[in-house]
Amino acid sequence: MPTSKAERRSAECCLFPDLHRIWKNKVDWRGLRRANLTVTNACLTGILIPDGPNAHSTKVAPMQSRLIALKSAVPPFALEQSHVALRAASLFRERKDIARLLPVFENTGIARRYSCVPIEWYEGGHGWVDRNGLYLEHATALLETVTHKLLAEVAIERGDLANAEVELNGALDQLREYPALLVAWRTYATLGRLRSRLGDGQAAREAFAQALAIIRTIAGNVSDEALRTTFMNSASVRQVLEGCR
Repeated sequence: MPTSKAERRSAECCLFPDLHRIWKNKVDWRGLRRANLTVTNACLTGILIPDGPNAHSTKVAPMQSRLIALKSAVPPFALEQSHVALRAASLFRERKDIARLLPVFENTGIARRYSCVPIEWYEGGHGWVDRNGLYLEHATALLETVTHKLLAEVAIERGDLANAEVELNGALDQLREYPALLVAWRTYATLGRLRSRLGDGQAAREAFAQALAIIRTIAGNVSDEALRTTFMNSASVRQVLEGCR
């Protein structure tokens, strides 16, 4: 790990030789463009390529980015930590030190985990390749679904209702292939609100009805009565119930 300024500069010269030439003012910006210095490299190092009268400037500017929206989501299968611990004890019962390792499940402070497959899937002979492939497939699909939904919500806030409907349909297309109930009911609820704003009351009620059907499926799978009651009495669920009327 380089520590001194000279060592850092030497390392930078090895990694980014073209950028080192910029620092030494031996090549102008337009010349480097012709030498195909990619925008990717420029962005990674925080350099903005200027245009116009400032094209020969060697000023280094930091990258600027801003977060316009944020959304979280989880895979469809909720796994209670106590159930996971029991499964682990069964799966690894041949290990001599399993009794010593099991308290880890209690000490993590995790009450519930989420998985893209049922807990029974882990009882099969699935190795690292299978698990990694499963993660890449489902994580990408979930990310795409939530991105569509988030862009729809941003479009609704901006009054761009036509684009909002396009994004919601994109989210629903993903959900048909990769179901995620906790995301799906919220997506249908958003579609119901959108259709209400568009003045299509019948279509809005249909979307809310689909959201409610999923809500009831989720509630039916919750064994904790207090948690189920909290969920059914939440403001978001009450809005769906109201939208169905």
